[in-house]
Amino acid sequence: MRKTLVIQATGKGLDSIRQTFTEEGFLVVDSSDDEAVMENLSMSPSNLVFLVDDSQKGSQICSMIRHFSNIPILALCQNDEKHKVKMLDMGADACVNWPVSPLEILARVRSLQRRYRTLYPDDDNNETQDASKDDD
Repeated sequence: MRKTLVIQATGKGLDSIRQTFTEEGFLVVDSSDDEAVMENLSMSPSNLVFLVDDSQKGSQICSMIRHFSNIPILALCQNDEKHKVKMLDMGADACVNWPVSPLEILARVRSLQRRYRTLYPDDDNNETQDASKDDD
């Protein structure tokens, strides 16, 4: 299986992000609530979680995922320092302010995946793809 990207929540402007990731070979799985996120992660192991959630649920989902996985989590947040700090404290590996270019998000995802492959080379969720596609 190629890379998998789980997007939690829906919102305006996400179509361009979905399209960019799909064109880059990611399987984009939309999950509208925390139960759907957990079900998607348990049924189809992913190598990244991409959260789009400015509510309390986003931090709860980060915490729930951290109880069973070291999978990279990238959170897309409004420019709210308290919310970003909470997301990071609850387990997100990085937070990006919205609005943001889909290309910047893609670059951050590649960066997180490189770090994950380095830290957890034997993880079953780890992408075994050649990292040479990364244009850094």
